[in-house]
Amino acid sequence: MLGVTVTELLAGEAQPPAPEAEAQVKTALTYSASVTGQRWARARWYGFVALTFSCVLAALICFICEFAISQSLTWSLIVFASLVLGWGILAPLLVAGKKRFQKSLLALTILIFPYLGVLSGLVAPGRVVFRLGSAVSAVSLAYLWLGFLLFSRLRGHRWSAVGVLALLAFPHTMAVNAFIPYFLPGETSTNNILVNLFACLLLAALCFGADVMIALGRRKGF
Repeated sequence: MLGVTVTELLAGEAQPPAPEAEAQVKTALTYSASVTGQRWARARWYGFVALTFSCVLAALICFICEFAISQSLTWSLIVFASLVLGWGILAPLLVAGKKRFQKSLLALTILIFPYLGVLSGLVAPGRVVFRLGSAVSAVSLAYLWLGFLLFSRLRGHRWSAVGVLALLAFPHTMAVNAFIPYFLPGETSTNNILVNLFACLLLAALCFGADVMIALGRRKGF
């Protein structure tokens, strides 16, 4: 690239043409990158095994303890459902080859509503937990997917993506707070609207300012 060989880049100075040395350097760099990738893949696999083992062990301990004490299973089922949800979200981050974050978010989107159904049946048979949790989850999932799309599209302007998310955090918070009195009559939110708005605007301004400073630094060669 630009008439500079890999050997010259590594040496930091011009070198006489040496095709064999150039080929050896490229082979060594390719091998090094391959070894590093294999190590990361192996580490992620070990992390997946550890995660799976920990979840299974925690579930078994809870089942055994509750059944030994009360000869029934109630709260341990909540723990088991939570472990399945957590495992389903974290596993793609460890074993998925490509688009790990997207697959993890997709797993959350698929699993959260069945989880809320199980939780509602175990904790509050009146379905309040499921209705309130589903409403909050739907708004939050839309917010998370929008954030994922922003980071995917604005790869060179990550701080701007964070700034947009900060601005959208205010309507997200307002929507979540509006669900509380709707599904739980008599309950009101204690969040201060002005404080939330000021915090979101301040965070967004800082993020946009950081992105502008980074862009200016790049133009000046920093």
